[in-house]
Amino acid sequence: MRTSWAIAVFLAWGGIALAQAPKDAPAPPREGASTAPSKAAPAVAYKPPARGAPQRRVGGASRGAAATAPEVAVLAPDHVGLTLEEQPDLYWFISKPSTVRIELTLIHGDSPAPTKEVTLKGAESAGIQRFPLREHGVRLAEGTDYEWSVAVVPDTEGRSADIVSGGALRRVAPGPALAAKLRGLAGTARAAALAEAGIWYDALAALGRQLDANPSDREARRARAELLEQVGLKDVAAFERR
Repeated sequence: MRTSWAIAVFLAWGGIALAQAPKDAPAPPREGASTAPSKAAPAVAYKPPARGAPQRRVGGASRGAAATAPEVAVLAPDHVGLTLEEQPDLYWFISKPSTVRIELTLIHGDSPAPTKEVTLKGAESAGIQRFPLREHGVRLAEGTDYEWSVAVVPDTEGRSADIVSGGALRRVAPGPALAAKLRGLAGTARAAALAEAGIWYDALAALGRQLDANPSDREARRARAELLEQVGLKDVAAFERR
């Protein structure tokens, strides 16, 4: 699995007319002022950590013989995303239900073999899925980079047809100010504080837990769609808004 995933990652990294105004109409805008409608700030705004590292997210679109298979995407930024948790929840997306084999893999950055590999017999429903490291006995070392991936495997004998999406994560320690700020926060408020601090995976997980508890929470669902859109996951964000 390590070899096929690495090859896939290498390849993927290598693509009205205006009515007359009434007498009480507001004054026209000053010269040079923008006339574009204002857009409300997102409920959860992600501020990435300092850039400089190469792109780390790989897309998972169907191609070749796998054209009828679903698309997959890890819900990760295009750089090493951060978590404060030793056993975080990771999230991924599948475009449609499928009975095709799916492999979830976590690899320590310096290891030649997977730290954890989980095989699923498919996905019963389309949408966002959870990969809970706690349920699989995985603990992340602080300050260490990990790669993780989701692979749809249409043909176990021909792994070149795999549909792979991958990303990276690193566990970091919270500073005293952030730890104090997070105390007592939950749901969207916690996600907003984490996203502002650049802690991607935990911000996403806070919204995930909120929606697990209350799937009809429109504020949390809108915030999750906005958060995903901010890192370029526009198709997943569109699915959330349906």
